[in-house]
Amino acid sequence: MAGPGVKPRYIDGKPVSLLDVFPTLCGYAGLKIPESLRGRDLSGAMRGGELPERDYVVSQWHTEWGYTVEPGRMLVTDRYKYIKYIEGAGEEFYDLKNDPWEKTNLAADPKFREALEKCRVLFKSYLAETGDNFESLNFLTDPMWRSHEPGYDKHEGPAAPEYNWKKYGRPSRQKV
Repeated sequence: MAGPGVKPRYIDGKPVSLLDVFPTLCGYAGLKIPESLRGRDLSGAMRGGELPERDYVVSQWHTEWGYTVEPGRMLVTDRYKYIKYIEGAGEEFYDLKNDPWEKTNLAADPKFREALEKCRVLFKSYLAETGDNFESLNFLTDPMWRSHEPGYDKHEGPAAPEYNWKKYGRPSRQKV
């Protein structure tokens, strides 16, 4: 975020969420932040302080490509990204410190079993805490549109990251 009196800065390694935008704007404007919000006030960090401590953030989505609806959840910690799909009970697991471009899915790697299990436990506690009905959701897949196995890392064609990186170049991750 940037604006009058806010110097742009990059804070690496701490998870933040789009859910933080509204409470941050409230905090920055000096307004009372509703207690029911799941986001955190980052206005102190905008003024040069530290980000609030948190163990993880979660994103939820229902993808739709053609006639495919694939519910998924993504949990991000300061080091790892864990993704869970309903379709195929798929999982992805990335070490963001050593693989910031998420090229290697470590979900089946025994060296990361303990870290993966910790993320699974965090994910279960998130589901319980929020009442998220993720595990009871259904998916719909028309075989005509399913050209790859379920999972973001299996995407092919114009919507796939690798395709776009080859065509337009890999996005940069510059510190500002």
